[in-house]
Amino acid sequence: QQLLGLSSGAGHHGAQGWLSGGLCPHEPGLLFCECNKLLTDDGNKWLYKNKGHGTSSAAASLGMILLWDVDSGFTQTDKYLYSCEDYIKSGAHRLCSPQSNTMRRSSIFGLGLAYAGSNHEDVLTLLLPVMGDSKSSMEVAGGTALVSGMMAVGSCNGDVTSTILQTIMEKSEAELKVTYTRWFPLGLGLNHLGKGEAIKAILAALEVTSEPFRSFADTLADVCAYAGSGNALKVQQLLHICSEHVDSKEEEEDKDKKEKKDKDKKETPAFFLGKKHGTLALISVSNPQLNILDTLSKFSHDADTEVSYNSIFAMGMVGSGTNNARLVVMLHQLAQYHAKDPNHLFMMRLAQGLTHLGKGTLTLCPYHSDWQLMSPVAVAGLFTVLVSFLDVRNIILGKSHYVLYGLVAAMQPRTLVTFDEDLWPLPVSVCVDQAVDVVGQAGKPKTITGIQTHTTPVLLAHGERAELATEEFLPVTPVLEGSVILWKNPNYDL
Repeated sequence: QQLLGLSSGAGHHGAQGWLSGGLCPHEPGLLFCECNKLLTDDGNKWLYKNKGHGTSSAAASLGMILLWDVDSGFTQTDKYLYSCEDYIKSGAHRLCSPQSNTMRRSSIFGLGLAYAGSNHEDVLTLLLPVMGDSKSSMEVAGGTALVSGMMAVGSCNGDVTSTILQTIMEKSEAELKVTYTRWFPLGLGLNHLGKGEAIKAILAALEVTSEPFRSFADTLADVCAYAGSGNALKVQQLLHICSEHVDSKEEEEDKDKKEKKDKDKKETPAFFLGKKHGTLALISVSNPQLNILDTLSKFSHDADTEVSYNSIFAMGMVGSGTNNARLVVMLHQLAQYHAKDPNHLFMMRLAQGLTHLGKGTLTLCPYHSDWQLMSPVAVAGLFTVLVSFLDVRNIILGKSHYVLYGLVAAMQPRTLVTFDEDLWPLPVSVCVDQAVDVVGQAGKPKTITGIQTHTTPVLLAHGERAELATEEFLPVTPVLEGSVILWKNPNYDL
């Protein structure tokens, strides 16, 4: 809990900070640069060269470097918990402290990372009162709703649902227009992720809210409830919403607002075009198809900044964890093209870091177990990222910790590691290639296309499947993915 709490502040500063020493002058954020020697060997000296959110992110970066290192991680991070500076302490803090909104926000995200998908009652009891607390800013209240939904993802937790709905009802119409209120419906949706018709009661309760919040909340909660279901009727309904003309009620508006409406009309195509790129990324996460990369690359040079921002980040999501050579070249060329624009460079560095995610050992694709199961936490992380990008300006101006939180939650290993019955590493020969659908075929058809033989541990790319090359060992699971235990085959004839 303490160690993961460090991740809460990562990326919490502006683009200028990234490039002028806010965190790392070359590759921003721990997800985007390898700086463990910088932090662990000479951490204090380097940490205090930063200011404000830069120090929070620097302390948080150490937690990401030492992720899951319970033997030595606490020793190196404990000293920052006693810092007299709020920003450093918030990067390293693990409790919901009432001292400041900075501390509260960072503590909440730390707890969310530690307990995502756990539906842990004790932690939810600690977090839920924060939403209705008068001392909580809209950012803290919205972040709490998001974290609560992430923790209770797919569980339909009644306490989470009632608390978020009550908080929404208590907010004024002006407060519901603040950008952070989008986390309330997202928290509701994540709590009902994949539960289909269970969301109907929530949609009915949201009917009393005012526009435009009501339409946004209804759609977002409904999308979460049917995510991954393949429901054709819902797909048609959503496509119909996309096709609706956003200015259909223009004739009913007052003539005095014509100038404002004309401005909105000009901005609308770019807004939806930018969000379309996030959709392209979502349907091809960690699967860099050439046609999608070419489309995103074309729009990454667009004159509209929001379109280019979304396109660049979408390129990172599409190639996340693949080390794709073509994408690496594209991003390098983008860095030269946008060399004089720090905001574009900020987004480009995020994309570069995602492409090399975990040095190629991690993926953002939410499907696992030979594509038979979907990870609710990973899907929730991806939803968090895409909803964050509905307001790209906030990310550029320093609110990128929401994006980083979603990315951390969405990370999945894409390795195959084999162990013996005593859990000692056991290198064996395996065949790895593209998976073939053999459902309904008689006999023992070949489940992969080729016969490329490797020795474990091995990396599994998008759509690949592994088979044991010999029958010397038998797996305890029919799916060779992640960590697999093998036992000696008693009938194997040497």
